[in-house]
Amino acid sequence: MAETGCILVVEDDPVVAMLSLDWLHQLGFAAIGPAASVNGALRLMEATPTLNAALLDCNLGREMVWPVADRLIERRLPFGFATGYRQDVIPPRFADVPVLAKPYSFERLRSVVLPMLLGE
Repeated sequence: MAETGCILVVEDDPVVAMLSLDWLHQLGFAAIGPAASVNGALRLMEATPTLNAALLDCNLGREMVWPVADRLIERRLPFGFATGYRQDVIPPRFADVPVLAKPYSFERLRSVVLPMLLGE
């Protein structure tokens, strides 16, 4: 499958990150990361002009991912959250952002990512 977009993975759990990267590659996306911190994610975003979207873990250790989400909105890039938390933890300003509840399956990841990038 030809690559159809570049997706940033922001995830501090190495197992979840590697699985997500692998599944995104299987779907034909160029996946970058993982970034395990807000600063790491922001650096990767700035270093990747071809970035099309992102998948963000809400809690990165001792910090929340909200500054990365705000920057993606500024750049008008689609993104989704991946979290084990209840959705009410996500600030209301992100109410329209798709959420993958952890643990998620390949099919659930696909059902969130493809519409973000391909308009399906």
